[in-house]
Amino acid sequence: EFTSYSDHCPLVLKLTTFEPFVANFQLPDFSNLPCGYKWDNNNSHLLFKAALNSPGIVHNLENIVANEFSGTLEGNNELNDAITNCLHSAADIALKVKKPPKTSAHKKWFDPQINSSRRNLNRLANRLGSKHCNNILRREYYKQRNK
Repeated sequence: EFTSYSDHCPLVLKLTTFEPFVANFQLPDFSNLPCGYKWDNNNSHLLFKAALNSPGIVHNLENIVANEFSGTLEGNNELNDAITNCLHSAADIALKVKKPPKTSAHKKWFDPQINSSRRNLNRLANRLGSKHCNNILRREYYKQRNK
């Protein structure tokens, strides 16, 4: 079953504890998370499985199994962090990171005529800065600026 938190390859984790867990807190907002990993349709799942079987990740998972985490909230948080770190390490090995969309350097609401007039005004300002006593340049600059 796909959820709003998964790309297209959901991971399911079930923890069995001896104490009932009652959630009395609000879940954080996951809508503004940074870009995640790229999952393509070809072989990214195979690369991820191979990364999970790499010696470093297997060693970390064996340490998690050998370690006894308490059934308290702190113990559950430690276990969750350890498993999440293993999954992130495997994803860092196998998958590429999504890049945020590029933004253009120019403001989109500028049309070409406004861009050229702004560029001309900046050129006049630079010339006027180097020749500040030139009255003709000063008049031309203020004329262009007040258009």
